[in-house]
Amino acid sequence: AQLARKTCLAKIKSKTLKDECKGVDLSGLDLSRANLSRANLSRANLSRANLSFTNLYKVNLCGTNLSYTNLSRANLLGANLTGANLLGADLLGADLTDANLTDANLTDANLTDASLLDTNLTDANLTDADLRLADLRLADLRRANLSYTNLSRANLSYTNLSRANLIDANLVHVDLFGANLTGAKLRGSKYNTETIWPKDFDSKTVGAVLVE
Repeated sequence: AQLARKTCLAKIKSKTLKDECKGVDLSGLDLSRANLSRANLSRANLSRANLSFTNLYKVNLCGTNLSYTNLSRANLLGANLTGANLLGADLLGADLTDANLTDANLTDANLTDASLLDTNLTDANLTDADLRLADLRLADLRRANLSYTNLSRANLSYTNLSRANLIDANLVHVDLFGANLTGAKLRGSKYNTETIWPKDFDSKTVGAVLVE
């Protein structure tokens, strides 16, 4: 394990990383501002690592442990995060445009001001996540769990939220114009007069709560 870790770190330092970090334990390391573009980090352990401002463009993070990892302002454009564990991860201002987060665990994650434009979040768990000011336009959130999530001032226009769980979510000042809410659970979710709903959608019939 130590040899694999040393080999992986040497490749990162020389900027020649390909598959050498796959499945390797890199927990707690400071990899901030590193260039890991297109690397294969699938099933690696990056728990509590510092990946802030790191270039993770189109990186393979499938099944990777990223719990409590600092990914603030990281470039995750087009990254594969299928089934990744992002419990409590800090993704403040991260760019997740066109990333694949299918079945990912984002419970308690900080996604404030993150870009999730056209991102695949099908079946993802976002319970208690902070998505204030996040850009989720055109994102696929089918069957996603967004219960107790803070979406205040987020942009969810043209987002697919069919069969998503939005129970007790904060939808104050949220833009849902053109969103697909077919079969979505909205009981107890909070909205205000500035919340923009899809055309002809009646928020009163789904148990959403109007707040001042």
